[in-house]
Amino acid sequence: MTREECGNAPLLLQNFISIRNQIKCQKDCNEFSFNFHQLAQDADESTIARIYFLMSDLCSMMLHPQSKNEPFSPHIILADGRRSAILDDFTSEELDFFELILPECKTYQIKARIADVLWTLKRGKVIDFAKIAIENYQKYPLSHDTIHYAGKAWQRAILLALTINQPTENLTNHILEHIKITSNEDNFYLMRLVEILDIAKLAKEEIEVITTQLEIIAQQYKEQRFYYQSTQYYQYALKWARKLKNQELCHKLLYETGFSFYQNALAQPYEFQSTAHYENALQTLRQIPQKHRDTNNIHALIAEIEKKIPESNQITLEYMQRVKTQIDTKEMVEYSEKAVSNQPKFKTLFIFANLIDIPTKEYFKEQAQAHIQQFPLQHLSGGVHINHDGRTIAKTPSIDLKESTTADFDTLFPTMVQNYKNYIELTAQAYVIPALFQLLLEHRITKEDLYLICTNSTLVPNERVVAWVEGLWHGFELNFLVSIQLLVPQVEHFVRLELKGRGVKTTTIDKEGIETELGLSKLLEKEEIHLVLSENLLFEMQVLLAKPLGYNFRNNLAHGLSEVGEMNSYPAAYVWWLCLKLVINNNSFDFK
Repeated sequence: MTREECGNAPLLLQNFISIRNQIKCQKDCNEFSFNFHQLAQDADESTIARIYFLMSDLCSMMLHPQSKNEPFSPHIILADGRRSAILDDFTSEELDFFELILPECKTYQIKARIADVLWTLKRGKVIDFAKIAIENYQKYPLSHDTIHYAGKAWQRAILLALTINQPTENLTNHILEHIKITSNEDNFYLMRLVEILDIAKLAKEEIEVITTQLEIIAQQYKEQRFYYQSTQYYQYALKWARKLKNQELCHKLLYETGFSFYQNALAQPYEFQSTAHYENALQTLRQIPQKHRDTNNIHALIAEIEKKIPESNQITLEYMQRVKTQIDTKEMVEYSEKAVSNQPKFKTLFIFANLIDIPTKEYFKEQAQAHIQQFPLQHLSGGVHINHDGRTIAKTPSIDLKESTTADFDTLFPTMVQNYKNYIELTAQAYVIPALFQLLLEHRITKEDLYLICTNSTLVPNERVVAWVEGLWHGFELNFLVSIQLLVPQVEHFVRLELKGRGVKTTTIDKEGIETELGLSKLLEKEEIHLVLSENLLFEMQVLLAKPLGYNFRNNLAHGLSEVGEMNSYPAAYVWWLCLKLVINNNSFDFK
């Protein structure tokens, strides 16, 4: 039977009593939900089927034990907005039915769920609902096989007890007894037990018991060279040691955690698997104050790890392979060559500078949103971006596809950058370079020509004309290596000058009173930057010149980090072309 066929069939207590013996015992609510759904589909009577569907919805919800206001969430959320049941779906009639069957329910998992739902939705009216939920949540067995769902039930019981000011000792003492008898043969069972007590109010002695037991298990794993497990346990021990506010113990556990990360990195079968462990080790050891780093030779260990990270990244690059996609650019090339053919010199330059319409920032944003929806698995985990020299230059977070984050610019930015880079490579290769070759085949571009253009450009200050001319001219010589090194600083100067002209402070003063100019990256982050650059041009400059995720030409050039190949690449040619475009399109010269 389907839900539609059930309709609004009456919910009767005697019907629930008649079927309760057919409810097979399950481990947790998810299994009950599946079982109820099958029974509903097989039912012949609408009154019985509706009860089964209702119980399936009740048991399908995911428990979030630490939430006071939204302890249950839908088990499934589909891309089109459809979802499984939530608390607010239950009608007054259905809630009254839950209250009616609660005393007759014999299964502790379902009884705990009904009582908790009633308490959450009728809070303050009947405190007995919370007490019934606590009593039945405690019946979940705390074993290795059940801890992954029983732990949530026990933690929910603790929160409910705290909410109604009921003592929690009978709950916490039971868990502490389990903690005391754990060993390293239990794998992560101890950690799952300890997680239950995160929200509990424990005495100092109880916290010491937990911390000591975690440290003992961590040490045992370390001696057995199970470094992944030892790292996890040392981290948990550190977390609980901080509750004791014992600085000496915290420093000791910081060292043990960091050193365990380091040992785990060394133990990896492939070097490229070690980088994340080295980074975690470094971040952990740096939390130890300088004055406490003399013990265990921590200074030397930090120095060794700092050396290992770029080496590991470099090896990671060697494992990577370039994936190439064939794109037929014949029509694009023909269009570019034809566009700049058989025209006067200056008109050709104008056509060349406006060869194509640049997609907008909004276009790349929409493209990124579509990409995330089409390929969600690519965004479920974060990413690490490694430069050619082995440096980690950026990290991108994972995206929670259940949240409405795909409209957020910062979330979309990494995907937007990647799509923009693909666009840059294609544009330069299929449009800019072929058109440039055709232009040079028909015309000789001199410095005098460029001087005439630059002196009439509102973009170019009088005192910078020579620099702009030289930068643009080297591009026509196909020497983009020199061109971008001359032009990128001029772009930065233009941005700074425009901001200053609008009264924006472009400097910073250090503690000794020394005033220095902000770099391009900081200038592009100024709130007033939108007064100077359009939204689309700002996005281009960020990706091309200032962002580590992008090409970062400005910073790489300034710090000597760009290789010759990068400075003579298609993206470099695009930067040169964009500079020419800006100069020509902000000009009083008659190109016709």
